[in-house]
Amino acid sequence: MLFDLDGTLTDSRLGIVRCFRYALESLERSCPSDEVLASFIGPPLRSAFATLLKSSDPGPIEAAMSLYRRRQPEVGLFENQVYEGVPEMLEGAKNAAGGSRTRATWSCTC
Repeated sequence: MLFDLDGTLTDSRLGIVRCFRYALESLERSCPSDEVLASFIGPPLRSAFATLLKSSDPGPIEAAMSLYRRRQPEVGLFENQVYEGVPEMLEGAKNAAGGSRTRATWSCTC
């Protein structure tokens, strides 16, 4: 069995939203609510920051992406929450699969 991590086994919303907020505040830009920031989870960072910064200028967009990526592996990654029931489901899946299980995830460096 193969399971995806982000959004399937864990809720990564908090870490992602805080990384968006960190990037925007570090650039001294206005920052929308967490709900608005959460709406940018999924699309490419470049387009998300272009919209959030209301700019097509690559300078601030790249700066925001760099700030986001600085925080994500050091802090944001650890702000995930395991969804309720997931540990039990994984244990059941492990038993059903005869002891083997795998997790898959992917990060874009673009």
